[in-house]
Amino acid sequence: MTSMMGIGEVAKATGLAPSAIRFYESEGLLPAAGRSGGKRTFTKDTVDSLTVIRMARVLGFTLGDIRLLVSGFSTDTPPN
Repeated sequence: MTSMMGIGEVAKATGLAPSAIRFYESEGLLPAAGRSGGKRTFTKDTVDSLTVIRMARVLGFTLGDIRLLVSGFSTDTPPN
């Protein structure tokens, strides 16, 4: 894979529809995509993040759960 990928390439690499990728971006689960020629561009890190998000959804995690998973816990959250 190249360092910058279009949304179609990311969709193919992750098995997600482009609309799902845009949705996860709009929900703040992914950082805002870069732009090149007015089109979204993504890095390999985005593919990795989407793979985690997709697996979490399959396991039944809610969007809120996933947001917490990808954003991290506050420093005052005690470990279980």
